[in-house]
Order: sequence, then C-alpha cells, then structure tokens
Amino acid sequence: MPDKSFIEQPFGTHSAPDFFIKSETNIIPLEAKSSETASHPTYNSGGIKQGFYYIFCSKKTNSTTIYRGEDIITKEQQQLIDEHIKGEKIRATLLNEKLKTIDTNSRGISFYPRPMICQSGGATFTNYFSHKNKERDEKRAIDSL
Repeated sequence: MPDKSFIEQPFGTHSAPDFFIKSETNIIPLEAKSSETASHPTYNSGGIKQGFYYIFCSKKTNSTTIYRGEDIITKEQQQLIDEHIKGEKIRATLLNEKLKTIDTNSRGISFYPRPMICQSGGATFTNYFSHKNKERDEKRAIDSL
C-alpha cells in the first residue's frame, strides 16, 4: 500500500474498518459512523474496536467528532463481551442440535444469536457531543495520529 493512500472497505461492506489509511509510518484503521436522529453511533454486532479511529457525524446535532475505540470501551469490558459471545455461540450450537432432533415439521428451525453492542444511561453517557470526555478523546485521537 503506497504512502498517503487509502483502501475503502478492505474486508467488504459489512466488516470493519471502512478504510485503511496509509501514512508514511502507519496504517490507520478508520470506521465512519453517522446518525440521522441520534447523538451517538450504533455499533451493532461489529462492536467497538481497540486501535480503530472513528469519525462520527450526527445530522441531529449537525456535528462531527473523532475518537479512538479504546476511549469508548475498555479492554476489560471488551473481554467480558467476547467471553459472553463465545458462551452464547456454544449454547446456540447445543440448542440447534436439540431443535434438529424434535423437528417433526421438517422446517429446519434454528436459533442465531446476534450480538448488539449498545450504550445506555441517558445523554450523560451517550451524547458524543456533550460528553465530559469529548475534548479529551478528540485530542487523544488527533495527537496519536
């Protein structure tokens, strides 16, 4: 990858990051987030990635911010989520094996657990533009680049 270039959606449209940006010294994973109606992004099952940079634009507030994944979620929080997802996949496999044995209608009913990484607790925690750490997080992202 040449310096000062980028690759859009290097792993496809449904996998992070949205871009790899190549500086003279680093390859930077960048995820773009936006919302029409909220002051925080939705991460869905992709979660929040340590080492990724995020740009979030909100039409609701007509604002944009930049931050790093590690300033939103801690390694310990991510580890707990990862362990839970792993356990849920094991439970789903066992459930689907049981469902097959009682599928008298021959319909192939199965269960698929989909992780959903959210934020809650009201605007104090979720508003990326009025959050007490907004300036700190922007500065950390910019300084680290």
